[in-house]
Amino acid sequence: MSEELSFRDARARRDEPRSESDGRLSDDPGESAWELADPPPTPSPPPDTDAGRGGVMDFAGLPGFGDADDEPSGPGLDIGRFVRGVWKRKLMIASIGLASTVLFVLLALMIQHKWMARCTLITQTHQDQFVLSDREPFKPQDYDLSTFVDTIKLPSSLDEAMKRSGVSVLRRTMAAAIETQIGKDSKIFAIKVTWDDPRLAATIANNVAEIFVENSRAIRRKDARETYDYYSGQLREARGEIVKINDELVAFEETHNISSLDDQVGVLVSELSRLESEYKIRVAEAGAMRAAQARIQTLMTQEPEMIVTESRYRSPLKQRLTDYQWELQQALSRYTEENPKVVKLQKQIQILEQLIAQSNDETAPENTYNLNPKREELSLRQQELVDQTKVVEAQADALRKTLDGMRTDLNGLTVNRSGYQQLSSRMGDMELLEANLVTRVEEARLAMLRNEAGFRILEQAQPPLEPEPSMRKLVAVAGVVLGGGFGLFLALVLEFFDPLVRTGRDAADITRCDLVLEFQEAPDEQSALVDPTRPSQPVSALFRAFTNALSAKLGAEQWRSLAVTSVEPESGRSLVAVNLARALALKQERALLIDADLRVDAGTRPTRLCDLHRDGPGMHELLQDAASLTEALHDTPMPNLRVIGPGTTSDDTGLLLLGRREMRTLAAQLGRDDLHVIYDLPPLDCAETVIEAAAAIGNLMLVVRSAHTKRAALKDLTAALTDRGIEIRVVIVTEIPDELLSGKPTFPPRLTPRQRRRLQRQREKEERDLEINVA
Repeated sequence: MSEELSFRDARARRDEPRSESDGRLSDDPGESAWELADPPPTPSPPPDTDAGRGGVMDFAGLPGFGDADDEPSGPGLDIGRFVRGVWKRKLMIASIGLASTVLFVLLALMIQHKWMARCTLITQTHQDQFVLSDREPFKPQDYDLSTFVDTIKLPSSLDEAMKRSGVSVLRRTMAAAIETQIGKDSKIFAIKVTWDDPRLAATIANNVAEIFVENSRAIRRKDARETYDYYSGQLREARGEIVKINDELVAFEETHNISSLDDQVGVLVSELSRLESEYKIRVAEAGAMRAAQARIQTLMTQEPEMIVTESRYRSPLKQRLTDYQWELQQALSRYTEENPKVVKLQKQIQILEQLIAQSNDETAPENTYNLNPKREELSLRQQELVDQTKVVEAQADALRKTLDGMRTDLNGLTVNRSGYQQLSSRMGDMELLEANLVTRVEEARLAMLRNEAGFRILEQAQPPLEPEPSMRKLVAVAGVVLGGGFGLFLALVLEFFDPLVRTGRDAADITRCDLVLEFQEAPDEQSALVDPTRPSQPVSALFRAFTNALSAKLGAEQWRSLAVTSVEPESGRSLVAVNLARALALKQERALLIDADLRVDAGTRPTRLCDLHRDGPGMHELLQDAASLTEALHDTPMPNLRVIGPGTTSDDTGLLLLGRREMRTLAAQLGRDDLHVIYDLPPLDCAETVIEAAAAIGNLMLVVRSAHTKRAALKDLTAALTDRGIEIRVVIVTEIPDELLSGKPTFPPRLTPRQRRRLQRQREKEERDLEINVA
């Protein structure tokens, strides 16, 4: 925003007299602003310009207001971008393709004719197998055809082929000239040699075929020799092992005397089983006796050691009371309690108890104690069980020792039998191995003596009559394809690593914003400012649609306060803010435009774009509490639009005021009012306080200029805003060329220089005629 915007043409068109035939009202500009016809069916995007650049900008159509096919599909791979990039670099691609074609044509002219000779061979798959035993016969090592074919290009084979053919070339030259052709299901294959001499090609092919057969025979003979040597060595080792095992077996029998080992083991096992059963019986009897002892001990603890056999009283009353109680007990055993005798005895007992109580007779009885005979009987039984238990336990212990000894003897016999059986088994295995090795050695010797190749030459090579088809045309076509492909690849790489943002799709991929607008680059003859006297112009219709899109996407309350900023200067930020405010005023909605760009060299101010040419208190004074909000408000020619200017600034230190507490207080105060507040903030790369001011406002509109804003800067700025919790509500990409628009253009195509000069002459003529009429 370092230069003044010129809207002379737009104002001249606005001041022109309008006739009724033009479909516009000429009396009241406000009437033309509010009594509007329906918008055109396909509105064009609004233009945008940076207030500091001397030109005017055009805007592309709003997403969601055109055809469904024109809407972007969201972030992702933009194929159209790469197609446009390739078309833009078509001259470079054509130049690279032409140079490559010329180079490959020269190479094609240098290609010489080649002659190909073919020698055909056949594979012999059936061979007689010699069988010397009832086991499977010996099978020699089997290689597939591809393995034998690989021996053709061994260094030794190539050297031998050159020696026999009388040629002296590099090994890689000879290897490149030899080619093998193997059929899929056929046993016939061919060796082809391509050379610049037909006779020499046939000679080399035949020599290579002979060397191939010799190599296959040598490989098979070597395999048979290795197999023979291997089995012979194994046979010698097996025979030595048999002698060793035989000596060990004889010594083992003499040492352990195991001639009747099986009978001894059988007797010990049967006797051990019988004694094991008897031992378990003795253990069970001892357990039962100990349980009986425990029960007798329990009964003995319940019986008293001494019992009373006789009680004598010296008191006659108590003696009589005792006699009556005895008689009462005898009577109750015979009669009921209602019996007269029982009743009489109870009465007598009661009288005697009263007399005893009154006489205080405390005479104790004289008891006679004797040993409890039942306890003596239990004690005698317990002693007998103890003696029997000891006897049974002694018998069980003797049986256990006997069993341990028999188990030791049985383990020793088992170990000896295992060793004897192992030696016998080893002897049998080694004898069987010796027989098998003898058979294998004889079969390998016979296979070595046969020395079969497995291949034979079916048809020798003859000198070819015609050369091979030339590769010249193919090389020329390859030059065109490779050159064009490289040029195309280079164009795609250049487009992929393009550091600048060019379309709305690029901005959507980086910011992940749901609402991204593309603003077309406006022709010089078109106005980029919303004119209230011309509400039907493309810019006015577009910004009205833009406000409707914001209300539909965000809701009317979510963007009451909106901060308009850009990544860097000269992106059309101020003009977007002014047009948005004027579009809201055209819809009879109260709008407040605040110029919060407190830099000194900020270019054309929004107050100038709103036809307000007087200075006064503004944001600078508001943030310093040097003026009230009423003093800072300024009216504009539009009834519903008011502005707050930047105020008086002498240096760029006013940017620091945007990060102060007063800025958050002012944003909160204006956010409570029923009006739309639009803040024109400085670019985000000016100072950190701009981000703080955006955070205080809450809603952010980011302006990005096509072919001017860098992708890295936009990505870093988006990450910084996300970390601060600032949500980007909408992204506007300005100055998009006509060929990069994703939707329909807002403005007609740019005029050619000739058409522009003709239009300029026509306008000058109309101005002269107007001046003459006024005069």
